[in-house]
Formats: sequence, structure tokens, C-alpha cells
Amino acid sequence: MNIQKVIGKACFALMGTFACLSCSENAKEGHSRPIFASIGQPSEVVLVLDDAVLKSDLKDSLEALLTCNVPGLNQGEDYFRLSRIPASMDQKEFLKMHSRVIARVDPSLKEPMLGIAHDVRATPQLQIQLAGPSVDALRPFISGHAEQVRQMLLDAQLDNQTLYLVKHASVQVAKDLRATLGYTISAPEEIQFTKKGKDFLWGSSRTNEKQLNMVFYAIPYDGRDLRSPRVLAALRDSVMQANIPGSEPDQWMETVWDEGHPVVLVQEYRAKEEMGADSQFAPVLMRGLWQMRNGAMGGPFVSLFFVDEQHHNLVVAEGFVFSPQTTKRDLIRRLEAAIRTLSQKTLK
Repeated sequence: MNIQKVIGKACFALMGTFACLSCSENAKEGHSRPIFASIGQPSEVVLVLDDAVLKSDLKDSLEALLTCNVPGLNQGEDYFRLSRIPASMDQKEFLKMHSRVIARVDPSLKEPMLGIAHDVRATPQLQIQLAGPSVDALRPFISGHAEQVRQMLLDAQLDNQTLYLVKHASVQVAKDLRATLGYTISAPEEIQFTKKGKDFLWGSSRTNEKQLNMVFYAIPYDGRDLRSPRVLAALRDSVMQANIPGSEPDQWMETVWDEGHPVVLVQEYRAKEEMGADSQFAPVLMRGLWQMRNGAMGGPFVSLFFVDEQHHNLVVAEGFVFSPQTTKRDLIRRLEAAIRTLSQKTLK
């Protein structure tokens, strides 16, 4: 098995210095424009290109930037659902899209710039502008900021989903999580079935397709390295074996491993300020693939690991998807958005 193929094509770019302008056009104009409710499908991005960019190879580079494979899935899926339009068509409904990227050439600029604006014509809305004095100046600038642009768009879309989840949360999961671990969360409302264990909770929608699952557990923290994929995957497997069995005695959920290595990606949790940014125990996210040992089930998962220093526990919140006949990008992102609503403040 090729780990890179399973995880998906890596989306990366060198990071460099840049000029970042953050503003709100409506603030500049005294809110003279009406603000609408933003529109658009999950993971959708509108790419607006002026004539100079549209006639150059930059249009292909920008499309590749926004449609590389999502990491951590067991099938190839574009990072975003992309709509490309010329600047002359950027009107009406396109102006209300929740995620917009504008690329243009402006000879009056001395150097390339990356501009960020929120709620320009709709709310919630993120608009990113990439501009430069020429196509040649823009080309390396865009390449050098590819990962940053992707992450800003994804963070904004996940934040938008948390706003929806807070208003449409599973009451059952919230109630049982408070009782089991003393934490609060806004899980997707279709997750209505729960199973409790010792310091463990599993919630599921129990559907044959687009099945959403969340698990939460706490174990005593023994100083283990939270940056080690092997350590985290082994810990996860021990908990899942005890709490999520299959239909046969030799079946249980486990992480997919290949040649002694877990098929996972571990990264710093970007919303870590909500989990104690000043802590020496930096929270991390682990993305990867799960399977049913000696079974045919499997899919993607995303797990948050962080240390509850007050109670000396390692706390884990995870979402995993089972949907063999459908795409999974938007499903796993819903669960990642739900993880962002987890409150560190215990109620016990």
C-alpha cells in the first residue's frame, strides 16, 4: 500500500513574507451596501479572475491550488468545490458567496499583495484578494502562499459550520457528554444514538450511508508525546478495541497501518487558543483512516488530543465517517467543525 496515495496528494507550499491587508469594505463605506445572508454549498469557493490572469497560466495554477486532494481520505476528492468566473461576471449571486478568491493584475502596485476582507456583501463571508503588478510577479507569490490561502478558506468554512451546529446540535450527545466527561459540544443533530463506557462516549447517526459518528474519552495523562503519530495511533487503537467491537469476537475498530506505520497525519490544532494556548501540552489533530479489523468497514476520521491539566487527563474528541457509496469530504468537515465547539471548561 502506498501511504501517500491513501492519504492523498500533499498540498504544500513554501511560506514567505507577504503584505496582508485585512479590512472590511463596508466599514470603509459606512455600511452603505446592504449585507445579505451568504450563500453557497459546503466547501464551495468562487474564483474570480481578471482578463490578464484568465489569459495566463495562472488560472491553471490557481485551480490546482484550490482543487488538490483532501488529505486523510480513502478516495481522491478536491479540496474545494470550485466555480471559476471572469471578473466581468462577478455580480448578483456570486457576490453573496461565502468564500471568494479574487486574482487580478494591477500595474499601479509595486509588489504583490494578499488582501483579506470579511462580510463584504454577505455574512458570514471571507474574500481573499491576490493582486500584483504583473502576471510574472504574481506567479511565485501565489505559489508561495498556496497553503495559507487554502487554510484561511477552510478555517472560515469550518467556523461557518460551527455557527450552524450551535443552533442545530444533538441534545442527546450534549447531555450524555456532560454526564460522562463533564464537557460540552455541539454535535450534528442527526447523531441521536449513544453508547457509554468508562470515561467513554460514542454517538452515532446509525444510517447505512453518510453515517456520522463521534467518540469522546479521557485517560490519565502519563507524559506521552502528543506529536508522535505512532503513539497517538496506538493509544487510539487500544481505546477503540475496548469500546467499538464488531459483530464477531475478532473484530474491532482500528487505525489503518502500513508496514508498521499508521496512515495518519498529525498537525497542530489551529484553534488551540480555546484549549489553552499557553500550555506546554499543545493540542493536536490527527487525521487518518479507520477500518474494522477482520471486517469490510472503514473510512476517514479526525481526532483532537489535548491535556486537561486540572484533572491530569488526556482528553480525545473524534469524528469518523462510514459512507462507502458517497464522497466524504463534507461529512468529515462537519465533524471537524463540531470538534471546534468542544468546551474545555469541565462541569464536574
